[in-house]
Amino acid sequence: MLLQKGAQVNTRRVVLDTGFGVGRFLGERARGGRLHYLGIAPHVPAVDDPGLRAMWPLDVPGFHRIVLDDGRVVLDLLVGALEAVLPQVDARVDEFYIDAATAPSMARALAKLALQGATLCARAPDEGLVWALTAAGFVCTAVAGSLDVRAVYRSRKPQPAVPPQPERRAIVIGAGLAGSAAAHRLCANGWQVTLIERHAQPAQEASGNLAGIFMPLLSKDDNIPTRLSRAAYLFALREWRRMGGVGRAFDGAECGVLQLARDGEHAGVQQDVVDAWGYPPEYVRWLDADAAGARIGVPTPHGGWLFEQGGWVRPASLCEAMLAACGERLRRVFGTEAMVLQRVVDDAQMSGEAQTSGEAQTTGDAVPLGATGRRGEWQVRGDDGALIAQAPTVVLASGTSAVRIAQTAELPLSALRGQVTHLAVGESDVPATLRPNAAAPPHATHAAAAAAATPHATHAAAAAAAAPHATHAAAAAAAPHATHAATAAAASQATHAATAAAASQATHVAIAAAAASQATHATAADTLPTVADTPFAAPPQLSLVVCREAYVTPAANGIVSAGATYDNDDDPALRASSQLENLSRLAEIIPGAEVAALAATAPLAGRVGFRCAAPDRLPLAGALPDYPSAGRLERLRDVPRHPGLHCLLGYASRGLIWAPLMAELLVSQLENTPPPLETTLVEALDPGRFLLKQRRRTQ
Repeated sequence: MLLQKGAQVNTRRVVLDTGFGVGRFLGERARGGRLHYLGIAPHVPAVDDPGLRAMWPLDVPGFHRIVLDDGRVVLDLLVGALEAVLPQVDARVDEFYIDAATAPSMARALAKLALQGATLCARAPDEGLVWALTAAGFVCTAVAGSLDVRAVYRSRKPQPAVPPQPERRAIVIGAGLAGSAAAHRLCANGWQVTLIERHAQPAQEASGNLAGIFMPLLSKDDNIPTRLSRAAYLFALREWRRMGGVGRAFDGAECGVLQLARDGEHAGVQQDVVDAWGYPPEYVRWLDADAAGARIGVPTPHGGWLFEQGGWVRPASLCEAMLAACGERLRRVFGTEAMVLQRVVDDAQMSGEAQTSGEAQTTGDAVPLGATGRRGEWQVRGDDGALIAQAPTVVLASGTSAVRIAQTAELPLSALRGQVTHLAVGESDVPATLRPNAAAPPHATHAAAAAAATPHATHAAAAAAAAPHATHAAAAAAAPHATHAATAAAASQATHAATAAAASQATHVAIAAAAASQATHATAADTLPTVADTPFAAPPQLSLVVCREAYVTPAANGIVSAGATYDNDDDPALRASSQLENLSRLAEIIPGAEVAALAATAPLAGRVGFRCAAPDRLPLAGALPDYPSAGRLERLRDVPRHPGLHCLLGYASRGLIWAPLMAELLVSQLENTPPPLETTLVEALDPGRFLLKQRRRTQ
């Protein structure tokens, strides 16, 4: 049922279990109502319940959020040692189940989480634990006929006030992956959401690529980015299953991702990481060179990590699926750009200087209550000052354009240009704009300049002088170092019979010839190749995503995506130099003359987007810091915030996996419910972290 404006939903009953048992959880679930169950276990236990099995996490460390029963039940399975996990929990708990193995030293940590009047059941605790619980504020009594103890938290110390339930109305600015996921999770939790997007459709900027890949990060020390990406990747997989599945609810495939090692040393590191952490094979496994080569159909020298559950998604289709699930709670305001945010306050709160409407609209400061606003709400206005929407909560999720708004202007965000190359799998599959007689790309740069910018330019120039219009075979023959074996390997696209070294040599020869051919052709025609005037070279036909320092996807709707560049400029046009960079890296990943020849034969086709990135390459998820109000700062909790103003920014190249978990974190912050991550990881995502670092350096 659609909730009325300002409606509230029932609060959740929060249960913490220090010795998680599936049966006990199922019993609490059967009691009905809205339940948030925090279960701590050293490993993910086995589960027989068919309803849970499809959503059950892999046995890897960290917090695993499982959303059940259309969101009425949330299970957080917290995997790790109790003494390490419990201090990382941020919750206000109504009921505790305490395992007999719980150490007395954990009593104070439990008390910090307890609401006044919270109940506790300890299974056969020893005397030391009972005394520790009593000292921490629990009133303990023995259960007749058993060794168990029941307790009630009755601390005499002042308790923090329970935050009020929020008014569930919000504005989300930006309809890419970040904004669409935020709208999806807010609406699912009963919020009325107004989604503002400057384009006519969602996912038109950084989220607009034909294919994005999803996979986790790995590291030897299991650092913060690794832990965050693991939690985000696995949560995204579970959420996508709840939506109906990749390839069914939206375009994509869980086809697997093979991350090839860069060199022999990196291959050793990859093997060590898998061995050291003992990951389940469904999460990641190491493939040696032979096994990796068999998966991609060509020899590869070093092997790599295989993420069986990874794959690719068309982000725009995922955004549409998330927005469609919002139903009537979502109001779309598209084709409108939000430029100014103003907070409505009482006239008495306004300083004399801020009461002029002109200054308020210029600076984004507070405006008087007057007749047009409600106290404590944010007004979103366009560049012309017209009111677009108003609500108590605003979420900025507009990527690189967010810094145009005054309240986010000081965030250290950068726009990283990324060009993806699109390769048609057959001439009949070439998009209409690239077929013969189509207009040449309007922003095409000289291919000769592109060739000169690549490391193969010298070889290409020599090859061009010797054979300016060489076919693939002739170009390979013209190269002075091409042996007969390498030429044969290149001609056959480096079959399994050829060695990896021969394939690699053939590839470099072919790249040089391709660059030479492209350079010569551009000199003569002053344009890039089109389908009409160049022979067709097919892109690789893969069954999974393959990446190293670039990536290549399986064909989707007749198009293979390869890329993407990382450029520090703001050129929105397709560039020949960027395409040649993509195709050169592709040829290093998938050796063979035909793939290498794409540098000369592939028309300039693809897409340019600008990734929003923070200096530490982690997202910004949480309440926005108020830079002008900041004084001396020692901790994140000292950072002043704009009330009701939040952001989801800085997703860089991992928006697919960041978006669901960051949206879930945002909702937990807005509703004061347990977050889906450890406290350390939540702090690593706090948008105030940069202001805190800045003050620590200067104060």
